[in-house]
Amino acid sequence: MSKVTIRRLRVSLYWLACAALLFALGRVAAQHGLGWADQAASVCSLIVALVTLAMTFAQMLWSRGTGSTPAEIGETQALEELAVTLRRQWADEERLRRIHDPRPLPVSWDVIDAPADLTGSFTEVGTVFARIPTRRLIILGQAGAGKSVLVTRLARDLLARRAPGDPVPVILPMATWKERTTVEEWLTDQLIRRHPGLGAEVNLSSGGQTSLAVTLLTNGRVLPILDGFDELPADVRRRALEAVNSYGSDQPLVLTSRPDEFTEAVAAAGRSISGAARVELRSLHLPDVYAYLNEAAHPARWRPVVNRLQWEPAGRLADAMTNPLFLWLARTIHEAPGVDPARLVRMDDEGVDLEGYLLDAFVPTVYGTDAGRAQRRLAFLAAHVEHTRTTELAWWRLPRALNGWYGVSSGLRAALRGAAVAAFLIWLLSHGGFWQQGRYVEPAEETSFPATLYEGPVGAPLAPLMKRFFDWDTGFHRWIGSIADHLLPFLSTVTIAGAVVLFALFAAVSAAVQGPGGIGEQPPKEIRQWSPRHLPAALGDLLGLLFMVALLAGLAWLVAGPSTRATYRTTLVALTSVPLWIWTLMALALITMGAWPEIKPVDVTRTADPPEALRLDRRAFLTTRLILTVQLTILVWALCGPAVTGFFLAYAAGSLALRSLAGSPSVLDPGEASQVYADARFWLAASGRLPWRTMAFLSDAHRRGVLRQNGSIYQFRHLSLQETLAAKHSGQRDNRSRARAGAR
Repeated sequence: MSKVTIRRLRVSLYWLACAALLFALGRVAAQHGLGWADQAASVCSLIVALVTLAMTFAQMLWSRGTGSTPAEIGETQALEELAVTLRRQWADEERLRRIHDPRPLPVSWDVIDAPADLTGSFTEVGTVFARIPTRRLIILGQAGAGKSVLVTRLARDLLARRAPGDPVPVILPMATWKERTTVEEWLTDQLIRRHPGLGAEVNLSSGGQTSLAVTLLTNGRVLPILDGFDELPADVRRRALEAVNSYGSDQPLVLTSRPDEFTEAVAAAGRSISGAARVELRSLHLPDVYAYLNEAAHPARWRPVVNRLQWEPAGRLADAMTNPLFLWLARTIHEAPGVDPARLVRMDDEGVDLEGYLLDAFVPTVYGTDAGRAQRRLAFLAAHVEHTRTTELAWWRLPRALNGWYGVSSGLRAALRGAAVAAFLIWLLSHGGFWQQGRYVEPAEETSFPATLYEGPVGAPLAPLMKRFFDWDTGFHRWIGSIADHLLPFLSTVTIAGAVVLFALFAAVSAAVQGPGGIGEQPPKEIRQWSPRHLPAALGDLLGLLFMVALLAGLAWLVAGPSTRATYRTTLVALTSVPLWIWTLMALALITMGAWPEIKPVDVTRTADPPEALRLDRRAFLTTRLILTVQLTILVWALCGPAVTGFFLAYAAGSLALRSLAGSPSVLDPGEASQVYADARFWLAASGRLPWRTMAFLSDAHRRGVLRQNGSIYQFRHLSLQETLAAKHSGQRDNRSRARAGAR
């Protein structure tokens, strides 16, 4: 249950209690006159004042010495932690992409528009960027020209030379920008999505609160690197360019795009990005290609390819090999001992699409004997990413790939919950003597059905009072009793089972119609600290609750007749005879709800490893559920006794096991990120589209170079690879459809 829901529930309960209190006060005042009402109001006002003064004094004592942390301290610490995280992350990415094996490709560029000398090489990009007075740069280049690799090197150079407090470069995929969204809003969302710890709230000097992400952006502590402007839909690029200009010409940024798409957007918008220098990446020089291939393997191995490049420097093979992406693919695919690079020459002679061949052969090469199954799974993920019209592969948003399975999942979960409630209802009716031979029956002896719920050490003394309450002869109770008299005789195993089935069907249809649109928006969280910082609030709630109960009990005593007062007196004596340790356990169970562990978005220093973020979120979920189960078990045992407690423990254990295995998110309660992931993993594995160990599969794909990592989110190594795999998934789906049609 979210904090907002808990807050609303608490406010609703307070309003209901206040309404009941006012109603009771009105009745008492009408019976005893205004003089008595004036005296009672004076006494109540004195009690309220004393309680308020005590709570205020306790709050002052609690907060004394702790102080408040200025927003600037949190901002500075978060900035430095983010820099450390990104420095480690981009170093790992360059290692996995084998940028320095054997050495970086000599990517160079032509200067199109610049206020300073921007000539340089791949290893000097940080120095070149520092020459731009506005710190605004546009990098253009064809597909595979090395734009993403170049901005990764730029980010590493800037991180290496930055002083404390300097802006931190953050690479963000432009394809995730949405229409009618400002750049500030989009940057905030992307920072929190990739680094959930930046969603933490900080106190402002003005007294308000905002997120760390907003604070960093407002104070110019982040240098956004917008990668892949061309990956936006064609009808969106103009508005995106206008939004970037609205961001302000004084804001440093870097943007990458293919040349044609950017030129079209500039023509549509009427201007380029204000104050930005512009460069365009060149194709590799053939001597650099020869040197790279000869350093990667024995020169004799690549001799046929080098001879063809020297013989036809403007041929199709030269066009492919002077592109950094395809040169790297060619080297990776043909470095195994049994694969001869000379096949590239033969394919060139046969007119084969060399770039398509390299993209098709990459996954089978890196996966070996398990390539077929891995390629089907990667193709499914690529199609899912294409369907979302982004380049992001966030593990907590996998439910969006469920499609029709989401309705089935919701229906089965509703059926299991309904069956558990039905089993408890039947057990409770049987326990009270109201159930025989599979249907509801009236017991031979008069029995108070609700009293069967109060068999614990605290609940037993309450049983006479509850019996008196349910037997109270008022219009409301007569109305409830009339409904019960008409409905209870229809209860049977068949009708209860039918109700469970209808409930499950309703949940399934509702989920199928609404879809998983609201699922998967919760970022991963973790237990930050075990601190009783909410203890004053919990004590205040407990005091307020006891005070309100005491007032209502006193007013009920005044309103009730002599016979009811005798019941109250008997109950009061019984309650005071309850052992002190039972009351202590109940008080601890209530108070520890205020000493709840701090569950916050995963810290920025932890976001470099998505499997670790999943583990932290799962641990936070299990810890909070176990604490809540222990607390509720104490309360249920104290009120209802061992029988109901046993059933509650069985239900809690089964529910926890189910949520750990298959999750239980819904449209109304999206659930934690780990639960969303567990639900998607279960159904995607059951349908054969992903393996059971989905996170291990994603991590392995990242290690093999198929995926790259950006914060807590995976992406395919290159858009061309994503598009190739997505097309394979569509082809596989078409082949299955034709096969089914042929079978019919």
